[in-house]
Amino acid sequence: MKKLISIGLAAAVLLILCGCQPEINKTYEFKMAYQDTGEFTGDALIRAAGEIEMLTGGNVIIGVSPADDFSTMDMVFMRAPDQFEVYRPFLITDYEEGRSAWIFGSDFYTRYDDLLAVKGQKLLGFFPAGFLGLGAKEIDAETCFDFSVKKDALLSIPESGALRAVTEAMGFRGTPLVFSDIAFAMKTGLVQGWLGGGAQTNFDEFRDVIEYYVDYRYANDLFAVLIKKELFDSLPPEYQDAITQSFMTESMAAIDEREALDERALADLKNYGVTVLIPTREERGAMAATLPR
Repeated sequence: MKKLISIGLAAAVLLILCGCQPEINKTYEFKMAYQDTGEFTGDALIRAAGEIEMLTGGNVIIGVSPADDFSTMDMVFMRAPDQFEVYRPFLITDYEEGRSAWIFGSDFYTRYDDLLAVKGQKLLGFFPAGFLGLGAKEIDAETCFDFSVKKDALLSIPESGALRAVTEAMGFRGTPLVFSDIAFAMKTGLVQGWLGGGAQTNFDEFRDVIEYYVDYRYANDLFAVLIKKELFDSLPPEYQDAITQSFMTESMAAIDEREALDERALADLKNYGVTVLIPTREERGAMAATLPR
């Protein structure tokens, strides 16, 4: 036993001497960029960076700034890439479910983190930008919750294979349009509505065009904080915990904030004269059951 302990101690000393172990007193500086899309400012990221610097005694410093080019960045805040490889439609339809699904250690979080790991990235937190619905100039309100009915409406949809499949499964026809062309296309009757945005975007950008907003909540527009996995794995465990904890705190606060914003946006749409159609939980469950898995 003494011999084994001696060997273990010697191995530990060798690891430290050769620099194989992360250094607790070393200063680590990272560059972090975020997409300045309007849904988020950098405030939450700056707060997290400040908390991390404090928790690590000034040894982890994260510089946060907006940028369009992420290629030279150590960390990024962006629309969660490939999220629909994990995000099944109607999997999460309210923020209470989101608080359980978007937290570190959940099945959804872990599966998405595993997806990113293959690409050399590490997930540090989700930031929801709103549940997605349908804004429409024209729609049959009687059949919009019945996905077995083929609709006449042609919708503008994002250029995403996953969302195209969802659109067709919902009974609609879809065509990809540039975002800036959607309002004109609805006004002129080229399309009758659009999928891919939430209540807030529909109020901000299309309230003078749409007559209906259908609060489907088939998905949430998730943003995420990512770090290069190699860099994260090189940090001492104490620093990894500080980073994870700080961004998760901001993530949970963002969920609360977005829930309030979604509720206000739905109220704003109603007050503006837009007919807001909200399915019951049972109707959402029935819609989800008809979609391909």
